[in-house]
Amino acid sequence: MSIDKTWMFIKDRRLPEWQNGMKAFLDMAFAKGAVANTIRCPCRKCVNVVPKTCDEVALDLCKFGMDQAYKRWIFHGEELYDEPFDDNNGDIDIRSD
Repeated sequence: MSIDKTWMFIKDRRLPEWQNGMKAFLDMAFAKGAVANTIRCPCRKCVNVVPKTCDEVALDLCKFGMDQAYKRWIFHGEELYDEPFDDNNGDIDIRSD
């Protein structure tokens, strides 16, 4: 399932679309990737290095914005690949009898 990331590129962080997108991100990140009630802060200042609480991350995202180079949210619960990796493309039958 693809996660909506369009909110990251909205310049006015006061808009409901940005606020709702940030909340959805935080809900997912803390549900799937929290360690000791913190996640790596993905703001432009912290760039996924500094662990912070939900309130601290929300404040940083509002103040600095999301690091727009962070396209695959691997530190926050998103899978590295959208679909399971399969290096067998079906050309070779590798089953043993």
